[in-house]
Amino acid sequence: MRKLFWTLCLITIATIGASASEDVAAVMKKTADRLATYSSWTADYVQSMDMMGNKMEMSGRIMSRGNKEMRMEVRMPAMMGGEMMTMVLGKDGIMWQDMKMGDQRRVMKIDTAQMSGMAGTKMGGNIADQMDPRKQIEEMQKNFDLGLAAGQELHGAKMYVLEGEAKQGGTSPHAHNMSKMFGKMRMYVGQEDGFVHKIEVYAKDGETLAMVQEFTNLAFNIDLPDEKFVFTPPEGVQVMDMTEMMKQMHRSGGPGKLPEGHPPIGQKPPAPPAN
Repeated sequence: MRKLFWTLCLITIATIGASASEDVAAVMKKTADRLATYSSWTADYVQSMDMMGNKMEMSGRIMSRGNKEMRMEVRMPAMMGGEMMTMVLGKDGIMWQDMKMGDQRRVMKIDTAQMSGMAGTKMGGNIADQMDPRKQIEEMQKNFDLGLAAGQELHGAKMYVLEGEAKQGGTSPHAHNMSKMFGKMRMYVGQEDGFVHKIEVYAKDGETLAMVQEFTNLAFNIDLPDEKFVFTPPEGVQVMDMTEMMKQMHRSGGPGKLPEGHPPIGQKPPAPPAN
């Protein structure tokens, strides 16, 4: 459950890749050139997962600036209380997670600078990397053998469709574990905007959808206020530093050890002592 939670929270879809087909390479170049023209973007976001019998969905709003700053406002799965969660990554590289669970509030932080260069952190340690379509495509090329399928329309827009099977072994402990769980992947890339609109990841049987991630209502190159990328922990709320746990997770490809005093993932934190 802990690993599943962080897969959701950090959206660790660190497992996507493409073969050296000339058609695929042409699409990748066109996409990269187009994405390089965006200084900012916003989108509605939905991710659903069906893993080992656990079905979960979360949805919300994402904004990105300079691919270094990110803000996500997400409604968590019902099994986690269905409450709102806010994640903020600022210029200082500190990623904050502010989550309400019933009448309790939990604030966690991760120093992404400490995870720089670690195997498997490109799509795990930094939430901006996870949601940066350029980084998504890079990781897809490393971890899936992709080919170019027939184009389709999605919400009225023309899409390139890239699909293929997961490479065995992966490029990191995390990717290796993911390759054991997943089989085929399909990615929908806008022919005009170059953005990754939708990703479908299938179970090993190649038929069962294990994970779907979709971006809609996209807007590009818009002014975003500075305060959206700044977070100050509320007074009186305990802050849990999850940096070491995440470093352990990415070294081993599995869940890391929770900080001392942190309640089990999915369990409400204890009420603060009465004054």
